[in-house]
Amino acid sequence: MREKIETIWERIPPGARKRLIWVLWFITWTGLVAGLVDRVYFDFVVYFSAAHALLFLAYTLAFCGETDLAFEWLERAATVRKHVALAAVHPFLRNLHDDPRWLPFLESIGKSPDQLAGVELNFSLPPLTPGDDAP
Repeated sequence: MREKIETIWERIPPGARKRLIWVLWFITWTGLVAGLVDRVYFDFVVYFSAAHALLFLAYTLAFCGETDLAFEWLERAATVRKHVALAAVHPFLRNLHDDPRWLPFLESIGKSPDQLAGVELNFSLPPLTPGDDAP
């Protein structure tokens, strides 16, 4: 039987992990507010819309093993904006892949394996120009 490897996040007490998550959330929203006041932060605001901030929180919660809260925030992000496609492949959400709620979530955002299997990819590569190395 394999011994479970303890991660650094598991070494942090649950209360401290939750505080860390909320601090990261606060930092994200502080950046959003700063972007409204100062032009320097405008790109930050554009990049981190409300959905991105919600996703960031969900990623952090999932990474820390807080699956119930992670799903709650993923659902919130999906209702704000349907462009949560990266959630399907984001490495911080790997902890959620074995959860029975994962596949229904992927279906709700149109990224389940069955839905993606129906997508036909039909494209052609541009011709190689002289001097290009063939792959």
